[in-house]
Amino acid sequence: MTRWLWCCILAACNPAGAAPLGDATAALGGQLVVDARLRPARDALTPRHGRHRAVARVADAHGNAADFVTDELLVAAEDASVVDGLVARRSGEVLDVFALSTGPFFFVVRVDPRTGDPSRLALPRPHRVSSDDGLRLLAIAAAETEDHGLVLSANWLLTPAMAAKEAPAGPAGYRRDALSWPYLRDGGAQDAGVVEAWRLLHRARRLDHRVSLLVVDGGFVRSRDLAPGARLLGGEWSTPSATPCTGGQACPWHGTQVAAAAVALPANGFGAAGPGGPVVDPILVQAPDADVADRLRLVFDETPRALGFLPRIVNVSATVRVPTLVCGFACPAAEAATTTLRRENVLVFAAAGNNALDVDAEECHGDTCRESVTVIPCELEGVECVGGLDWDRVTRAPGSNFGRPRGGSIDLYGPYDVYGPVPLADGSAVPNRVARLRGTSFSAPFVAGCAALVMAARPELDAGAVASLLRATAHTGSPDEAVVRWLDCAAAVRRALAR
Repeated sequence: MTRWLWCCILAACNPAGAAPLGDATAALGGQLVVDARLRPARDALTPRHGRHRAVARVADAHGNAADFVTDELLVAAEDASVVDGLVARRSGEVLDVFALSTGPFFFVVRVDPRTGDPSRLALPRPHRVSSDDGLRLLAIAAAETEDHGLVLSANWLLTPAMAAKEAPAGPAGYRRDALSWPYLRDGGAQDAGVVEAWRLLHRARRLDHRVSLLVVDGGFVRSRDLAPGARLLGGEWSTPSATPCTGGQACPWHGTQVAAAAVALPANGFGAAGPGGPVVDPILVQAPDADVADRLRLVFDETPRALGFLPRIVNVSATVRVPTLVCGFACPAAEAATTTLRRENVLVFAAAGNNALDVDAEECHGDTCRESVTVIPCELEGVECVGGLDWDRVTRAPGSNFGRPRGGSIDLYGPYDVYGPVPLADGSAVPNRVARLRGTSFSAPFVAGCAALVMAARPELDAGAVASLLRATAHTGSPDEAVVRWLDCAAAVRRALAR
């Protein structure tokens, strides 16, 4: 963190005499505003540990907004003594602890937001927070980072990155032959090479190599399009997701649709087809809520305990746009988690988001420039960030987030539009029909399914090598400068087989 930013965050450089906090709207340090008119998507999460879990929202002047739990922090630490101090200072308690073999430990800590001192927190540009408790939680995060060197994050809430879908009766122009679909068709505009990759693996007798792919989401329904060995952890089948998707629309069976984009079985006369279908043993994790800490707990703790191993691939089709000035002190623990997963040889894919946003756009303060927003988990270290291509084109889908033309945050592009299942409203079944689904929610698992084919071709490749191979063999030359590279699954599998 640069010194000018901390100087503006902490009291040493905060103007004296900040306005007192009011019941509705009050300015602090002339830069931070508590605005009761700013509302989070949900006022509260499902109660856990016998207590209410209130939610607040922080937003910047550009419309970037992120929701978080008002009394929880995620802390990365090598030993518990660090957290003991936080608990003592903030009248807190440890709610959860989880870790992988290489550490660090991750602690979910409840704190008393009343112990936060808003007078110590200001930002160099205007931001709004929806509640007093939300403001004080951010003040705690900033102070604990600076005063005690803690690596922590707010417990951010993710939004599934799915856009509007067409009627379940079937979109115009749909053909049952999956090999004719724009994003699967060999030699088509996108030429993703999925079918050729299947052929290559068949000829090399590698289709019997199984790859574990975990989908962390909500709303899973049993389907003939999932391999018979598909497992559900963390919940029950046919439990709808309560988390709204991009734009606030309900998407109760989002997990079912995301899984299909990655691993729907091809050539079985049912539903859709996903790249990883022939080789993947799907592991579906029902996340009861949208908060980052709970999803990390499911990946770090519940999944390895249930399976006895970590999956090779994890897909997260959800995002949150955190103003970067806040993320500087309220995101590092989340990044510690994603770098730990990469170190443990787990390849994480995440959706870029559907806000038509330049995630690498910068704003300057004096001589220092930095990005105005951080999209997590997509932009965190150790995560492969996937944007979306327009239907039957190699240009960016209008709704997809994007980055700098060179060296930006979007690692790879995949199809934004796919055909996928629409379960019955009560979740009792998945009819044998498809709709055209839209969003980077499907771009990410599609690329993840291709990564599974690469792992089947050469199982000894580690996560970093697979990610590098996907990027090195990708198509280039789009007329859209934002699309630096897009998926070529056949080229990646061919290169893996040749090693």
